Amino acid sequence: MGIVMFDTTQEPDKSLVKTVPIGEYTAMLVSSDVLVSKKNPENKYANMKWEIVSGEYAGVCLYFMLHYWNVNPKTKAWAEKHLREMCAAVGFVGLLNDTAELHSKLFNLHVTIETSEKYGDQNKIIGWSKVKSSVETPIATPVTRTTPTVDPLQNMWGKPGQ
Repeated sequence: MGIVMFDTTQEPDKSLVKTVPIGEYTAMLVSSDVLVSKKNPENKYANMKWEIVSGEYAGVCLYFMLHYWNVNPKTKAWAEKHLREMCAAVGFVGLLNDTAELHSKLFNLHVTIETSEKYGDQNKIIGWSKVKSSVETPIATPVTRTTPTVDPLQNMWGKPGQ
């Protein structure tokens, strides 16, 4: 017999979750390694790893391959569209020199599920948007003066100054 020491009351490891339900998730870009395509060594892509940071699926990682360095103009155009969405989601404007500039920023991921015979159900990131703030900004209330104003042309006794 093998001694297992297994506690069934402990939560399962979130990294073992195969798929999350279709929906929107707040996530952070944690890595974006540039790799060479196995099909065509002229092509490269950023293998982007996103970690869900809140809710029931916090800790689950999702992946997206950004085919930015591609000889196919349509593939490159799609990658540019996706990268533009990512930048807009975090308010980045200007020249993005490195995808690492997007690391540790919060995104709202739009996720769906794709099914294939070879891999079964898999999540697919289909969009990015700005994270909606969970803390509402209080509306400024006008300040009412509690001390009377003094006419600068008069002294404190209400008589013309000297």
